[in-house]
Parts: sequence; structure tokens; C-alpha cells
Amino acid sequence: MPDHKLVMYYIEVDRSGTEANVRFIPPIGRLEKNVHAVLFASNHPRAAIRFDDKGSPFEDSALESGKILDVGSVEAKGPYLYMGDRQYHFDCGFRNEPSPGGFANWGGGGADPPQE
Repeated sequence: MPDHKLVMYYIEVDRSGTEANVRFIPPIGRLEKNVHAVLFASNHPRAAIRFDDKGSPFEDSALESGKILDVGSVEAKGPYLYMGDRQYHFDCGFRNEPSPGGFANWGGGGADPPQE
């Protein structure tokens, strides 16, 4: 995606492994449709994200609503082209088979990708 501006959503999990915060690198005010491409990464090996049932602002099938994307690895996941047209929300957590949908949230409330 050479013509798109890259931004990273970095999910930072605290030392206790109970709280997570999302930072945007570089800091941005909002994502722009068909302008920004997003990478996802984390400092925690079990980190994952899941968009809620209202949809995903990305066309890639790996980020469809309800799917879990593991982002806690050595390499960032993506880039995914931002195609959003409204407010979206994703939860930050980890795969946990006993939890509903096989996913458990960390504290912190997830994130809303900044919109146009």
C-alpha cells in the first residue's frame, strides 16, 4: 500500500496483564477513508482484537465483525486499508475458549478508531 499513510494501533498491556490501552503511532486525530492503512501490534503475546457486531471499517476478511485477530506477535498485523464511514468499535483482549465467543476482554474498554 505505497500510496496510503500508515498508522499503528499499539495495544499496550500492563504488567499484571489485566488492563490494556491503545496508542496510535504516530498520534493522529482521525483516520481517513481510503487514505490510511492500519497495522495492529501489542507488547503482549496473547493480545487479540475483535470488532463488535456493528461491523468493521476494513475490507479485509481477517477483520470482519466478530472475528478474532491475534495481534500479539513479533510482527505487526496488516496493513489493513481503512474504509470506514461511521463510528466503529473493537475490543482488546485475548483468545479464551471458555469465554463467550472464545474471547475475553482486558479492562480498558477497547477502542473506537477515530473517524472522519
